[in-house]
Amino acid sequence: TTYDEEDDIWSALEAGAFAYLLKDISLGELPEVIRRVYAGKRYLSPDLMDQVLRDIQHRLNDAQSDFVANFADEECMLLSYMADGMTNREIAEKLSYSEITVKKRVQDLLNKMNVANRTQAVALAIRRSLI
Repeated sequence: TTYDEEDDIWSALEAGAFAYLLKDISLGELPEVIRRVYAGKRYLSPDLMDQVLRDIQHRLNDAQSDFVANFADEECMLLSYMADGMTNREIAEKLSYSEITVKKRVQDLLNKMNVANRTQAVALAIRRSLI
């Protein structure tokens, strides 16, 4: 194709294309590309690689920002206390809440993060720079 617009590239790849070539590909390269695709591998014109990698980084940064933006300061504080190893009772005393309230908020947080336990929540929070 002659199109090197990011939207065109992503549309083709999301539709299942195994290769995306620009028309300026040399005839010497074409057989190798065909062999790669036939073997089930993907191919992207080298001229497009930087463009696609920049777009991937941008998408990852946006996803990270969206993830972090979904958490209130209180939820981040709760995660920090959990990371410090505090029990529900200790957190309740620190925040002047009932232990039942803290237990419910921890469970709500686990559900929001789609994790099974406090350890997984803290690990995800650290990986995603919430705490």
